[in-house]
Amino acid sequence: MPTNLPLKATFSLRAVARNPTLRIDAKQADENAVHFDALLDRVETFYLGEFLPEPFVKGRQPNYLEEGQDEGALVLNTGAVRPLGITFGLCRRVSTEDFEQLSESRKLKDGDVLLTTDGGTSIGKAAVFQTPLSETGEPLDCGFTVDSHVAILRPSGISSTLLSYLLCSPMGQIQFQRAESGASGQTAVSEDDVRRFRFPKVSQAEFDAATATFTSALEEARRLEAEAFRTRQEGWNAFQDRLTATAGGEQRRIAARARPSETRMRQAFAG
Repeated sequence: MPTNLPLKATFSLRAVARNPTLRIDAKQADENAVHFDALLDRVETFYLGEFLPEPFVKGRQPNYLEEGQDEGALVLNTGAVRPLGITFGLCRRVSTEDFEQLSESRKLKDGDVLLTTDGGTSIGKAAVFQTPLSETGEPLDCGFTVDSHVAILRPSGISSTLLSYLLCSPMGQIQFQRAESGASGQTAVSEDDVRRFRFPKVSQAEFDAATATFTSALEEARRLEAEAFRTRQEGWNAFQDRLTATAGGEQRRIAARARPSETRMRQAFAG
């Protein structure tokens, strides 16, 4: 369980002054945040902005096509962007004409890092964009862009994979928590905030080793998650089959209720 934010905390003005946002809310004194500050004081660090030479590119509010249309460009929205993954089945479409009118910077390219920067609990999800493949194994060429709630980051000097890991890591998420501002449910994190995120600076070899270690763990976790999801579905099917066995013959199974979270799971582990 995550640590509850303190209801009361003592925070020195010197500590407040070190924070570029000058915020004094309780999140700044969260135990994990204070520990993270102490850690950064003991090591060499870098700012994320050092590896982001280009301004963040935000999408615009799309003029979506009607649901069910399978032609046109796909728009990646907050729901489609997951931590370290993209659920393309949750994207909606805009016309090819509308897509062609977009600036080149708003058209997604392989290796772009997508980041959700507003929307309460949706803040801080990051994933690397790679063009999805069709059923025949060919890259889809319909075109891809983002809506106004997703930013495109194009790093230089570090890999897109490492950038996404840093943003989604506990060290990155505690900084999102401290930087977000606004009314409940309508909070946001600015580009300047993200550029000021700090992380320990190590050699390129250490960065590469850390990335490889987590990539291996992530692949194994996804394999186990997919296996658990299929095992659960098979269990429900067996449960239903036993209850309907007295009806005789092979019965059509009742489809599961399409809850958003379960829909995302089915799409993520399809096949």
